Formats: sequence, C-alpha cells, structure tokens
Amino acid sequence: MKPTLLIVDDEPLFLKSLGRALKGEGYEVILSHNGREAIESFKKVLPDMVLLDLALPDMDGLRLLRELKGLKEESVFIMMTGQGGVKEAVEAIKLGAMDYLCKPLDLEELKAVIGRLSEVWKLRAEVREFHLHQKDRYSFDRIIRKSEKMERICKLAERIARSGSSTVLIQGESGTGKGLIASAIHYNSPRRDGPFIKVNCATLVEGLLESELFGHEKGAFTGAVRRKIGKFELAHEGTIFLDEIGEISPNLQAKLLRVLEEKEFERVGGNTVIKVDVRLIAATNKDLMEAVKEGTFREDLYYRLNVFPIHIPPLRERKEDIPLLAMHFLEEYNREFGKKVKGFSEETLRFMENHPWKGNVRELRNFVERAVLLAQDDIIHMGAEEFMTTPPTPPKAPPSIHELPILPLKDMITLYVKSVIERTGGNKSETARLLGITRQRLRRLLHS
Repeated sequence: MKPTLLIVDDEPLFLKSLGRALKGEGYEVILSHNGREAIESFKKVLPDMVLLDLALPDMDGLRLLRELKGLKEESVFIMMTGQGGVKEAVEAIKLGAMDYLCKPLDLEELKAVIGRLSEVWKLRAEVREFHLHQKDRYSFDRIIRKSEKMERICKLAERIARSGSSTVLIQGESGTGKGLIASAIHYNSPRRDGPFIKVNCATLVEGLLESELFGHEKGAFTGAVRRKIGKFELAHEGTIFLDEIGEISPNLQAKLLRVLEEKEFERVGGNTVIKVDVRLIAATNKDLMEAVKEGTFREDLYYRLNVFPIHIPPLRERKEDIPLLAMHFLEEYNREFGKKVKGFSEETLRFMENHPWKGNVRELRNFVERAVLLAQDDIIHMGAEEFMTTPPTPPKAPPSIHELPILPLKDMITLYVKSVIERTGGNKSETARLLGITRQRLRRLLHS
C-alpha cells in the first residue's frame, strides 16, 4: 500500500505534469493550487504525505505547514522552493518537514525522496497502530476484576496515569499482576507514544545491572568492546519499569536516586552527563519498609519511589475475581488449543475459590491451561486429577548434625543453600529471606 499524496503548487502546468508522473508510480494524488484549497483538501482526505511549495500566492508556506501539521501530526511533509528560498526551507525542517527540494525539480530525485519517506510513513503508521493496540490491550476497562479492592486499585492507577511523570511503587506478591498495572499506567498516560522499557532487577548481578540501566563506554571493563546505550537512555520521554527493585545493591541504589532527583547520569566508564526525561515505575514483592529498617534499602530512595504507592492484594484476598479470571483464561486457551470447553463444574469452581493460590494469578492461569488442554468434554470436572495442582510432598525431618558427612565448609554451605531452595519450591526470594541474606549474596553462594 502506497501513501496518499497531496501536492500544493500554484503553477497549473507543473502541478498537472507532476501529478500525472506520481500517479504513474502508483500513488493516489490530490492536487491543490493554493493554500485555502490545500486546507480544504487536507481536511477531506487527511493525506499521508504532502508535497508543498513554499511560495504560494494566498498564504505563507510556513504558516500553511503549521496549520496542516496541526490537522494531522503524523503526515510527512516535503517542501519545494526556488533557489532563493533555501532559508525558508531550512526553517520548514525545524517546524517538522522531513525534506526539501529546489526547483526546477529533478523527477528521479523526487521519486527517490518520496520512496524513502514512504518508508518513514509506513514505520510511523506501524508505530501508531502498535500504540493504539497497546492502549486498547492495556485499557483499565480490560483489567478483569469484580472485587472492590481491585476496582479501587484500577481507579487509583488510572488517576496516577494521567500525571505522566510521578514515580509509582507497586507492591504485591509474585504473580499478582504488578506488570499488568505498570503497563496500563504507561499506555494510558501522556507518555503512551514513548518507549516502555522493562527491566527485571533480580536477573542480573550488580555490575551487569548497572551497565544494563545506564549503559557503558567502550573499554569500561573487560568485554566492553563497544559503547552500550542503557535502558534509561532508551526510555527517554517514556517509562521505565524496574521489577524486583528490592534486589538492587546499595551502590546502585545511590545511582538510581541521583537519576530520580537530578534526571541525569553517566554511562559506566564515561564522564559525559546524560539528561533524561523518564517516568519510573518500580515493583517489588518485598516489604521495602522492612528492608529500610534492616539497612538493606536506602530510606531516601524508598520515599523517592513511594510517591504513588499501589499495593495489589493476593488472589486469596479477592476471591470474587477468581471465576472471572478463570473464564478469561479458559477462552484464551480454547482459542490457542482449538478447544470448545464451555466452563467449570460447580465442584471445580468451589475448589478454585477456596484454593490458596500461592502463585496468585500466574498459578491460576497455569491451572486453567492444563485443565483446558486435558479436558475430555465441554465442562472441566474435578475428576481429571492429572491437571490438578500437585500437592506438595511433606518435608522430611532434617538429619542430625552428627549424621552429616564431613565436607569442606564451602561445599557444605552450597548444599545447605540448595536444600533450602528445594524446600521453598525454588523461590529464591523466600530462600534469601529465610537465610537472612540478599538475592545477590544467594546468587554468589550458588555459583561459587
């Protein structure tokens, strides 16, 4: 599909011949002889590209450019000017035109410019369509809930989204939907057309996380063979979502505080100060106030993050949402697996409403996925034991200290840490809490 072109020029012969040439290239072309006619044509057609002469008899070309851009910001503008109008053409570029050509035009050059800028138009259209899709996908109206708790949270988050710049701290257990609320805030905010960058702070060790957030210069450390642009720089004029923010080290906490307060940072190994305009949304399943008391999280950073706090309750505290969520997942997996399951038996619904769902919405989704995949008829019954959540095996009594083999202390620590991880079902955050250490320390113990 080629863009629609509006050509504005007061020379009838030139306008007609140019229109004929571009129609021959497959473009849909509209011709206008002056500024007033161009405005009327633009309002009717809303063209994708405009080829605009700066010297019109009834209107200044720069003024017309401003007016047309106000009607449709995403249209691509190419200016035409005589040899003496280059200064005005450069001013038009500053106002948002993408290129300019001097008369008399070289037709092949014009075709090349239009072809190149057609790709820009296509990219803009794709980006715009993506953002519209994301805004619809993450509309607060589409967040499934019935409980009063989630209704209040969505209304609060919707009001927060409108501010566009205030920092947000989302707290709640793993699997409650913190990422969904963060996405909804971004795509319903004035920053919706900007980037939305997500970083999971728990998946990277301190040095790599610093480089990931702030970037690094070539030669900053072993393996830094080229400059890397960090996530904060990429998120300029958009939103950055830092998940599991409670896992970052004290050193990195200080650097993050500076970005929040001064809107600037340097890349690792660099001296150039980089200014950014970024909204920060942070999320954690930890009690950050408790971490402040323990001295593992900076108090000043906590209060800087906690401008707009949102606490998402676990699924077991909003049981009214369970049937709606389950039906939503059922319809999703019906489409994915080509099934026609209609619903759940009363017994299954009672089970779901009374189950503790320690993994929250994520666990419920997994349960429904298994149930739909393995269902033999159009109703999911409790009889299909193979898709039910497997009950945890009761832990064995720990052996006496005298029964343990004699091992080097380092190996003994590693074995003990791994045994705690097994007993917590692989939950590293819970393991670190029980051991009284940070996630970073836990990772070092496991990989030592």
